[in-house]
Formats: sequence, C-alpha cells, structure tokens
Amino acid sequence: MNTAYLLIGSNIDPVENTCRAITLLRSLVEINALSRPWETASIGSPGPNYINLALKVTTEFDRTGLKEKVVQPVEHALGRMRSEDKNAPRTIDIDILVFNGEIAEPKLWERPYEALPLADLLPDLLHPISNVKLHEISQHLTQSYQAFVRTDLHFA
Repeated sequence: MNTAYLLIGSNIDPVENTCRAITLLRSLVEINALSRPWETASIGSPGPNYINLALKVTTEFDRTGLKEKVVQPVEHALGRMRSEDKNAPRTIDIDILVFNGEIAEPKLWERPYEALPLADLLPDLLHPISNVKLHEISQHLTQSYQAFVRTDLHFA
C-alpha cells in the first residue's frame, strides 16, 4: 500500500465541491485523516477565497496511477475546467503533495494554501534544505498571508 497526502482546493461553491470531492475520493482510496479546513486568499488572480484541505490517503495505485485513476477523474466529475489562466477560479483542484514520504510539490514550503493544511497532518515534515519543520514554516506563513482556519466547517 502507498501513502499519499493530497490537497483539495475550491473557490467555486467551495463547501459543496469539497464535500463532493471527499465523497468521490472515498470511493477510490482510503482516507485516513483530514486537516482542518483553511480559507486562503486567491493568489495570482482576482477571485473568491479558497477552502483548502489536506488529506492523508492510502492506495494501491502508484503516484502516476493515483493521478490518472483518482485525481483527474474526480476533478473531471466535479467540472474542473482548465484554462490558460492557471490561477482561475475552480470548482476543485486536487494536488499530490507527498507520496510515500517523497515531496511531490517542491514549492509547498512557500505556498500557504498547501503548507498550512499539510502542517496539520505532517507538522514535523522537514524542509529538504533548511531542515525547518513544516509547522514552524506554517506559523510564519500565517503572519504573512491572509489565511485562517474555518472552525465553522466540518468535513468527515
């Protein structure tokens, strides 16, 4: 079995689409843990704030299979439309952040929408160069960016 940490993000009907994504993911992989839901400002493009959530999953798929057999079909089912604007609003975006302990998204250390939810699940993950723990990096990010935990939202 493989362990992966995924990030779900949405800023078009984010609560509904996040719930739907979790339901679809549960039918394809085993979800072991969910982070707290974080609301973050849209970066790179004007638009509504995002709801972001990290998930720990186990799967029989390798990294490529996880992307092709799980991530892309769930995004497609929820109407994910890709455009030239990589920062355009979206119904759902699912990224593989960590796969079997290997960082799959090397910029996660500087992206609050990735680092903050992932720090809920992997607080002791070490930056590969500085050896600073992810929870320490996330504390600095919350001071620099518009991001906060949505205590009113509960995803199961």
